[in-house]
Amino acid sequence: MIIVLLAALLAQQDELPFPVFEHDPWGGFGAGSSVIRLTVVAKIRTEETLTLQAADKGSKTILIARPGKDDEEATVKFVAFTDGLVAPGSGYQQGGKSNKQVAIGDKRVKALVREFMPTQLSLNLWRVTTTADMPGGIFEVVWKAEDDEVKSDVTYGMKGMETLKVGGAAVECAKIDMTATETKKKKRKVEATYWISEKVPGFLVRSRIKDTFDKVTVETAMDVAKFEAKKP
Repeated sequence: MIIVLLAALLAQQDELPFPVFEHDPWGGFGAGSSVIRLTVVAKIRTEETLTLQAADKGSKTILIARPGKDDEEATVKFVAFTDGLVAPGSGYQQGGKSNKQVAIGDKRVKALVREFMPTQLSLNLWRVTTTADMPGGIFEVVWKAEDDEVKSDVTYGMKGMETLKVGGAAVECAKIDMTATETKKKKRKVEATYWISEKVPGFLVRSRIKDTFDKVTVETAMDVAKFEAKKP
């Protein structure tokens, strides 16, 4: 889990640490579940197939296949986003918490709002809203940090439900918008939209990302072309 979220975001040009989850994106699927992702970055198209090979206690093995390249195996251990924020060495501790109702589609559900404070004096605060009814579990994230040189800001939240066609199947997704900025000597701004469904292995169904740094913009589009979900 990436703790200093925006710092990591700004360090990774081609792989953003979003979306974030409270629910394991491979946890409800059995071996053999797979998803084919098509990605276009600056007009360059790539394809990869992710297949769940094995699910052991605490970790999962995923096979990554790309046309013309050797297959790769990755062993991943899921850590819920809020657990990562308070992990040993993270520099954060949980502060206040409260309950509220939020809208998921046409219904209102209970949600938990928590604040995560730095363990040292700092203008740095996370506010995270979670609910079991939200695909992926994260309804909203707000982070603000500021020092003498850098001002950073992240907003990430659900904007509604939308049905997408994926491999001939209609999949209802939560639509999430994200904006992240860092102002230093130059400004970087990342704007993204993610479509999330817990019916699709890996949860991420579609993403659109626009990354602008010093007036240079790179756009990335990812779509799931096909998926197969098997029971555990």
